[in-house]
Amino acid sequence: MILSNAISFPDLQFDAKTNSLLFNLAKWILNSKITQILREKSCFNFSDKVEKFKQDVTTKLNEPLVWRDEN
Repeated sequence: MILSNAISFPDLQFDAKTNSLLFNLAKWILNSKITQILREKSCFNFSDKVEKFKQDVTTKLNEPLVWRDEN
């Protein structure tokens, strides 16, 4: 298993159901190109957000503890 800070959908497929002859013809001709573009555009990198989260957690963990006396 490869771990990363990204989410992708390499097996993404789509199906547009329509009765439009023109659309169905375009879908038949361009199906692989449309699928390729959708797969490329559906990759989301969260590295910057993960790094910011790590920094925030580290900062909070390094803050001094404040004790309250309940008396």
